[in-house]
Amino acid sequence: MKLLLSLLFLLTPARADELIQTIADIKPSVVGIGSLQQMRGPAIGFVGTGFAVDDGLTVITAAHVVNDLINSGQSATLGVLIRAGDSA
Repeated sequence: MKLLLSLLFLLTPARADELIQTIADIKPSVVGIGSLQQMRGPAIGFVGTGFAVDDGLTVITAAHVVNDLINSGQSATLGVLIRAGDSA
């Protein structure tokens, strides 16, 4: 967050407006990647982030996020966490 604010101060007002709009446009595509295990408390474990592309049914994330889930040896289900509404 501090980096973002620093960038906003360094940019000219027109460029800062473009950055703010770009963030607003991209933000809805950012998703959380996690695991679901019904018997665990909490049932959902957050592992990393990714972003939805194209029609929203494809999610791209870093390899280590998925590898951590696969190599954990737990019988967890991979899940994608999306934001609900415009207030997030």
